[in-house]
Amino acid sequence: MKTWIGLPEEDGGIPVLIVLESQSHHFTFIDTLGRKEEPILSIDRPEIHIETRKQYPDRFYEVQEELVSEICSRAYTILQQSSETWDVFRNFMPPPQKLPILPALMDVQNIDVSGLMNAEHGLCIAIPDGILLDGLRGIQMVKKNHDLNIKESSQSQSIQLLIDTVVSTTADLAVQHMHREWWVLVMECMGVIHDQLQNPQIAQTARVNARYFQIHNGSQIPILKSWTEHFLLRGTAMARISQRHDLINKK
Repeated sequence: MKTWIGLPEEDGGIPVLIVLESQSHHFTFIDTLGRKEEPILSIDRPEIHIETRKQYPDRFYEVQEELVSEICSRAYTILQQSSETWDVFRNFMPPPQKLPILPALMDVQNIDVSGLMNAEHGLCIAIPDGILLDGLRGIQMVKKNHDLNIKESSQSQSIQLLIDTVVSTTADLAVQHMHREWWVLVMECMGVIHDQLQNPQIAQTARVNARYFQIHNGSQIPILKSWTEHFLLRGTAMARISQRHDLINKK
């Protein structure tokens, strides 16, 4: 048996790939945990898992079977989903092994999440559209006020405080629309992946974020606040570029 998990999707979906070979049959189990679709169970079509891994060569990571068994079991339990496919296939899986214990809380200011956000082995967290739009409006208002008062040097520090307030508020609202227990599991999966990649510091950072996802406000969850800030500032910058482009064209 071989088992893989994939980098979580923006919506928190966790890709899983399991291959089991017996003397007479070849079984392939594919699922994106967290979504409503029934998993795929393919019999005697080994090309399925080969094609999947070729299609996403840098996305799947081979992980200990017992850990994948635990991840799948917890996923279906958290979401209270029943899957006939998994109920059958789990009988062939080894007993689940508990994921590493989450560390104690740290000072948020000392947590560097850049490794968790990188394009190659990182995680992107989507912010709900309505919440993001409200946040963008808030940032635009702050920027507009800044432009009107740009000659006043005392404005710079207060503007940054206002931007941080908008980012924090947006992150706080975003986490209210997220299934906390699910995102704890997502971050634990990131920890498992980076264990496999031999990135202990990033694995530890993922687990610290999992701890914060349990009970803290969105503004106190380092990776969520960082992605919120990224989307808000990038979205505002793009809007300003578009506005300037329109003005130039009108002239």
